[in-house]
Amino acid sequence: MVNPRWVDFFYNRQKGWIDGTTLFIDTLKKYCNPNFVVLDLGAGSGEGKPEFYSIKRLVKVNIGVDINKEIYKNEIVDKKVFGNVYSLPFHEEAFDLIYTDYFLEHIGLADDFVKEVRRVLKKGGFFIFRTPNLCHYVPLMAKAMSKISRSTLISFMKKYGSKNEASSLFYKMNTTGKLKKLFQENGFSIELLQLIEKEPSYLMFNTWLFLMGALYERTVNCTELLAFLRSSIMGAFKKC
Repeated sequence: MVNPRWVDFFYNRQKGWIDGTTLFIDTLKKYCNPNFVVLDLGAGSGEGKPEFYSIKRLVKVNIGVDINKEIYKNEIVDKKVFGNVYSLPFHEEAFDLIYTDYFLEHIGLADDFVKEVRRVLKKGGFFIFRTPNLCHYVPLMAKAMSKISRSTLISFMKKYGSKNEASSLFYKMNTTGKLKKLFQENGFSIELLQLIEKEPSYLMFNTWLFLMGALYERTVNCTELLAFLRSSIMGAFKKC
């Protein structure tokens, strides 16, 4: 595991530094309203998510949905629903805001997913997301691997303390171009779409890999010409 002093040196002590999760949650909270009914798609168990991750106090109700029954352990949301994102158990225009964090990469039927999001989202409602950028080296490696080698990687990362997994990954909408095309064709306008590179938390299990990741972060953040190589895409789309 990486010595916390390295993380402090490269990130926590840097003036104005905001970690990736804080940036995403701060962005999400800007779109919240006390009267909003909100849906967290792919909410999961909520395990490991800090208290500030919750938006329960900022909205009328926050509902989490997931196809994994671990959803029933989730304390981040108000209500937990077991369900399929391609056929959500909600009526049309049920939500003012829908969000998802590192979940779009697991969507195999991209167009069906976007159509279902549009169906349950109110007109003028927002879809907020954060997802890996396919042009970053981590998704490229995961996509290139066979099932066997991917399983080996998962076992290795778990052994050395990483909670990141590389299973069930499709990357059907993991470039800014694909996201724009999919959502604009389905009646959304682009409110926010940016590429971000933050601390390499996925490499915390090994000091040398973390240092290499920190060097990569510094490199791709030094100029907008390298923005396409940043690790994540964050956006806010509005239903027209």
